[in-house]
Amino acid sequence: MTPDPASPNAEDPTPPTTSAPIFDRPPTSHLPINNFDWTYNPSISLDDNFIDLACLTARSSISQKGHMGAVIVKTGTAEVLAKGINTPLYLPPKGKSIKASVEIHAEANAITSCAS
Repeated sequence: MTPDPASPNAEDPTPPTTSAPIFDRPPTSHLPINNFDWTYNPSISLDDNFIDLACLTARSSISQKGHMGAVIVKTGTAEVLAKGINTPLYLPPKGKSIKASVEIHAEANAITSCAS
């Protein structure tokens, strides 16, 4: 007895086709981030130093919604543990603006880069 092709249990040797768009690999903030020659300045506070670094880090963002940067610093020291920028979660389909894509926050990217 042969299986009925209309039956949901019928074995189909061909995989189903999907019409979902194929994207290139999305950008990631785990790549090196340009510091724009930032150096620690002992004549200003730790907070001001790292706010300056966060602003410079934000320049590396490719987001069209706004450039954000985050810096994670070890408390009481000048040790930078991680930096992050906002990035698209996925690239939009061809013909669509990257502005329409969902983004990962700079803070989340900085935290996840600590884990990698």
